[in-house]
Amino acid sequence: MLVLAMLLLTPVTLIMNWFSSEDKKSKLQKTFGFATTIFILWFIVWKIPKFVFSFFPASQDFIYFFSFLIGMFATGFLCFFTTLYVVKGVSKNLSESKTQWQKK
Repeated sequence: MLVLAMLLLTPVTLIMNWFSSEDKKSKLQKTFGFATTIFILWFIVWKIPKFVFSFFPASQDFIYFFSFLIGMFATGFLCFFTTLYVVKGVSKNLSESKTQWQKK
């Protein structure tokens, strides 16, 4: 499923890069790119999840979704405080080494 989503997102990235180029695009090219992007995003956001969730009852979907949210929150919380700890330690070491260089 992840490979399918990545394969579908590749043209969206190419279309977005194509739109951001400096070349003047015709209305037909812009319309085709816009329609292609909308179709691919509709497929990724609506059809794939609808297919996957059709195998499980709604209560199980609800439980899995909230377990995913709690896991993502816990992972973000852990990464945030780990980053704060590392940055604080590095800044403390840098300030101590700076004061040692100033004393010399």
